[in-house]
Amino acid sequence: MIKKVIIALVVIGAIGGAYGYFFMYNKSHPDYEKLDADISISAAELFANCRDNGQAATYTGKVLEITGTAQSLEKNAGVYTLVFVFDDGVFGAEGVRATFLPNYNTRLEGLSLDQEIKIKAFCTGYNDSDVILEKASLIN
Repeated sequence: MIKKVIIALVVIGAIGGAYGYFFMYNKSHPDYEKLDADISISAAELFANCRDNGQAATYTGKVLEITGTAQSLEKNAGVYTLVFVFDDGVFGAEGVRATFLPNYNTRLEGLSLDQEIKIKAFCTGYNDSDVILEKASLIN
């Protein structure tokens, strides 16, 4: 009797492990460049909605199409971050920060910051100073 229970538990554990591996751990990731934007909004409006109106949950977990004029381009360990600055906070510039996919590095190096830019990115939230966008790609 105990042998049957142990064998049943081992079989159930093996099935659960296989399910976890094939459907969770081995799950494919979305191609953020090809996803359609859920919301189109200006960078200024996005920042204002998150900071002043507390609407960060509206945008978190969605692909956003953002337009605006960026003030700076930061490079750290080969990762490029485009910054739309709208306020000076205690810890520096506050606004919208978009971290780009690696295949946009060469296009970003030649980017002119004095023109309006349109990007598409995945919003991960608002941290009380910046709206954080990841997996960004240039549209224009």
